[in-house]
Amino acid sequence: MGRRKGGRRGWHCEPEGADWRRDDAPALGACLALGAMLLGICGPAQSGRASPASPSPPCDDSDVRRCTILTVSQGNRVFFGANDDYINRDQTYWVDPGSATHYGAIYFGEPDNVQQGFNEKGLAYDANGLPKVPVTSHPGQEPVHGGYASYLLHILRECATVEEVIAWVQEHRWHTAMHDQMHFADATGDAVVIGVGPDGKVAFTRKPDGDSFLVSTNFNVANPSNGEYPCWRYSRAEEMLSRIESQEELTAEHVASIMDAVHVESRSGWTLHTLVADLPQGLVYSYVMFQYDAPIVLDVAAEIARAPAPGPLSALFPPEVVSRADQAHQRLTSPASLPNPSGPYAVGTRYLHFLDESRPEPFTEATDDVRQLAVQVWYPTDEREGAAAPYLRAAELLPVPEWLKTLKTHALLDAPVSRRGAPFPVVVFSHGWGEYAAQNTVLMEELASHGYAVFAISHPYESKLWFGPSGEPIGMDMQSAELQARLKEQSNPEALALLPKLQTASTDEEREAVLQRTAELLPKMLLEGSRLWSQDISFIIGEAVKLATDEGPFVGKLDASRVGVVGVSLGGIAAGNVCVTDNRCRAGVNLDGGTYAQLDATIARPFLFMSSERYRGYDEVFLSRTAGPSYAIVVGGSDHVNYADICLLDPPRVMVGDIDPERMLAIIDTYVLAFFGQHLKGESNRLLEGPSSNYPEVTITTKVAP
Repeated sequence: MGRRKGGRRGWHCEPEGADWRRDDAPALGACLALGAMLLGICGPAQSGRASPASPSPPCDDSDVRRCTILTVSQGNRVFFGANDDYINRDQTYWVDPGSATHYGAIYFGEPDNVQQGFNEKGLAYDANGLPKVPVTSHPGQEPVHGGYASYLLHILRECATVEEVIAWVQEHRWHTAMHDQMHFADATGDAVVIGVGPDGKVAFTRKPDGDSFLVSTNFNVANPSNGEYPCWRYSRAEEMLSRIESQEELTAEHVASIMDAVHVESRSGWTLHTLVADLPQGLVYSYVMFQYDAPIVLDVAAEIARAPAPGPLSALFPPEVVSRADQAHQRLTSPASLPNPSGPYAVGTRYLHFLDESRPEPFTEATDDVRQLAVQVWYPTDEREGAAAPYLRAAELLPVPEWLKTLKTHALLDAPVSRRGAPFPVVVFSHGWGEYAAQNTVLMEELASHGYAVFAISHPYESKLWFGPSGEPIGMDMQSAELQARLKEQSNPEALALLPKLQTASTDEEREAVLQRTAELLPKMLLEGSRLWSQDISFIIGEAVKLATDEGPFVGKLDASRVGVVGVSLGGIAAGNVCVTDNRCRAGVNLDGGTYAQLDATIARPFLFMSSERYRGYDEVFLSRTAGPSYAIVVGGSDHVNYADICLLDPPRVMVGDIDPERMLAIIDTYVLAFFGQHLKGESNRLLEGPSSNYPEVTITTKVAP
């Protein structure tokens, strides 16, 4: 995202009273995108060190991250597209017939909370919800009577063009605070986003003249720190709009396809309806609940002339379309649940906290800070009744969706460890970068139900949610110099350019080169970071040894001679490190993490690589890092997010493959259990020997020990 004078993809901002132009956007968006692609499931919660963090599901669209709006022009064709993303089930549609003193218009939303509006002159309006920020004094003197919504009502009644909108705002006393940015467009192809600039003054972000576009989503285009930047919806819309030039003619269908590509469909929020307006023609195409094959078309002039009574928007659609929308709504609002563990044991869980006084904490400035690790452990129990642990610890203290606050697991909190079958092998789990210990609860419960004690680490300051010694939730400290150093190195354009090469490399030599160059460009993350995490894992292995012999609930219940390690993404890379450096590791699993840190090392322990489609073809490259026995698996139809629970609970619109989420999690459970069963318990399993008719989507390559 940046400004190109006279180009198709540029934009500039004009704060009130200043001739200011925005430079290229900071590289944070790029670095988080790369972190999401290679190292973790999504960007971190932006939270202070000691403050409760928001563990929002990866890439979800929460209350302040909603709506995608765009204006695009090609010759005399001008379109305005808007996705209304929220959780209200239905909106009201009403018409202002206008008068001799003001323009008529059609509106969507509620009279005191207008979501979208289009007037008879071809002026269009929508807004993106953002965190509320104050507005410094505005030079306009003329007051505006009424509430927040009265401003845009006045504008649509009194203005015909974007130039008139800007003049109106400059002449009137503006809001004292804004919780959105307002996007206006007119029939000439002009467009503006009105928000709050970095200096607190009203800012106008203009669309370039000619064949060009302007996009607004869940961050303030005049001040990206206000909101959630980067935004996958912004990036995808911008990418698709940049290809408009190659199309023969810009049409409503083209714009609708872009709105479809960026619509929201998750438990945390959804696209209630989409509007695509042909502004010169005065036509508005309306799509309810992402039913993009069945729009209704409203002629603004005809609607103003007939002035229908206000009513629900859904009443405008055919019954069969409303029925499909109702089914989509029911699916998104049905209670979330986790698959039942399949093993013979019930599952217990406990929260533990450890201090490693031998290591200083690199993410804080205090010289006396030592590394502290919050751990959740799942284990076999014989108890069948008791309090079920929440999916998200301390969720009641966090600003997360209600469905996540009430989601329960199958694990009983603080249940006694089973004596039957003890001592149990120990498995240590390491999450993806920016994620949290419970991100793979389905796998943790499955392993525990089959007789494993699983210790899941929250790597401090690189986990979006971890816990202090008293159970207080803590998030990432975005002011940390160490964290910023990791983020900064990812902004390298060459590193970003390597992303597609993961999948386009066609020979083992090319694949080796991609891995090698990526590690060279991201040393703090892939090398230094994975080493830090592998040290965390080794420390927890040592603590598990102590728990097996010291006083407490795990005495005599843990077999520290049978230790496995499993990690996702960056955690998977760290798992490989541990199996190189720590002889206590008997077997390891890397879930979609690559081998960036093992370029010059050999994993001498049995090892399993499970990968998404992006690593298809890397089998021999991965296995060359091992002494065997080792296995490289690719799950067809999977992508990076499919390796975490969120693919089932609240899938985002990015990095999720076509595979059924429950099927995917079952495949992970089955192959990880088979691997640990064979190499920690001595159980033979033919599943690892080659293709299976039960899992045709799985491709497996094996390497036997010499």
